[in-house]
Amino acid sequence: MTSRLDHLLAEVDRQLGDVREQSAALAGRAGLLLAAGLVGAVVLAAAGDGGAVAVLLLVVLVLAMVAGVGAVVPALAVGPGAGALKAWAVDDSAEDGLAALYAAKLLVLEANRRRLVFASFAVYGQAAAALVATVLALVLAARR
Repeated sequence: MTSRLDHLLAEVDRQLGDVREQSAALAGRAGLLLAAGLVGAVVLAAAGDGGAVAVLLLVVLVLAMVAGVGAVVPALAVGPGAGALKAWAVDDSAEDGLAALYAAKLLVLEANRRRLVFASFAVYGQAAAALVATVLALVLAARR
């Protein structure tokens, strides 16, 4: 059974790594869009005329930045605490400790997958808001 459990633990570890990489990539994209939105908001605030389109553009940029923050924070779960790991290590049966570790890793994997889905939707929302802001900026520029 140990060999089978070792394979299961290795697979969960692989999936945890994949989710962590995908989350890091999304956070990078969200950060880039966040910085671009901030620059756009600063430029608009400095050069804007305060018209309805400019105000709407500023609101959309703020929404894009809020969505970007939602994609970056909070971080992924890291795993069971030190107390649980210590208790499993001194357990009479090594198999029970490994089974408990496997169950904990599955819980962390599921929580991290849910977090990844949330971050994905936040980045999609941020990108959509950035697209709307671009269109509004073009409308504002065409009026001048």
